[in-house]
Amino acid sequence: VDDKSTEAVIGRMEIALNGGRLGDVLDQSKTLSQKAQDAARPFLDKVSARVSVDAAVAALEAQLKSSLGTAAAPEQKPSH
Repeated sequence: VDDKSTEAVIGRMEIALNGGRLGDVLDQSKTLSQKAQDAARPFLDKVSARVSVDAAVAALEAQLKSSLGTAAAPEQKPSH
């Protein structure tokens, strides 16, 4: 069973942050007391914004790769 103390949750958040797992940081923050969440709000808002930006960039990269892959595909010559 995970320790639900503020210190333990913050420790898990720090480990996730150091590992680049920003989604896990946000997930862990949900287990904090409301008072602790309120205190951490500026930080959590920045993490949330970063997660949103990362998702948007990943979607753009996928779209670009898809369109480049289509454009770079060799054209089929009609077989007569």
